[in-house]
Amino acid sequence: MKKIVLSVLALCLATAAFAQEDTTGSTMNQPVRKPLELSWEQTEDGVYDGLVKGSGDDAYSVHVDSVHPRKSKCNCPLANGKQIICKHILAVYMAAHP
Repeated sequence: MKKIVLSVLALCLATAAFAQEDTTGSTMNQPVRKPLELSWEQTEDGVYDGLVKGSGDDAYSVHVDSVHPRKSKCNCPLANGKQIICKHILAVYMAAHP
């Protein structure tokens, strides 16, 4: 499995849609989070399975299907059981497609 640590800057840019804005519309006052740690492997053409350690101590299982994105899954609280592309799915996708 390839191991990658994503930089805080790349993660912030990739997940800008998830940033919470204050009343002035600025995201500058957001706390800085540590980089995500992840490992992943390609299981099929365009399909990747990985493990992403979140900003806390929890690790999440991620399945990324870049051919059929709606089949991508993560067991984090935001995406578990839903067809949502969370930051963990995005992190594995970006690691596989630099």
